[in-house]
Amino acid sequence: MGRLDDLANRLESLSGSLGGILRDTMRDDPLTGADIVARQKEQLYAGLASSGDYLRPTMDQDSYFKTHRDFMNYAVEKRRRFAGVPGEDKRPLNVPNLNLYSGLFHSGFFVDFREDEVQVDNNQLIRGVDVYAKYGAHQFGLTDENWEGVMAHVIPQFVERIKENIGV
Repeated sequence: MGRLDDLANRLESLSGSLGGILRDTMRDDPLTGADIVARQKEQLYAGLASSGDYLRPTMDQDSYFKTHRDFMNYAVEKRRRFAGVPGEDKRPLNVPNLNLYSGLFHSGFFVDFREDEVQVDNNQLIRGVDVYAKYGAHQFGLTDENWEGVMAHVIPQFVERIKENIGV
């Protein structure tokens, strides 16, 4: 019984630091950050916000386009330009993918492992500020389904870290 009590006490001593251990596990694995960024890009190519809903405003509602024909020309050209990119084929034609012709915005994604959160951010602020202002920062980040995919990769490493911390 003493061994189980000791193990339970060591496990209980970690309860306040599990979030930090999880964050460190994610931060220390370069594949995790790359996976999060890849999922963010694919999600945006599919036109999805972090909620799983399509991004708004849609391009046909965007005041940038003076006529419906302007919007259609742009939308068709954008679809042609990004053909074959994962997620692009899932996006309705009028839903933005937030990738400008230069590709700067999508190329600027990185993962910021903060003290109390993991955030997808963008270092292309010149272009990014306009995108954030137009669509809202809440549009960015992974859907629940994408987070589940990330966690499927991270959880086994997290469990190993817990075991190391309690001496098992």
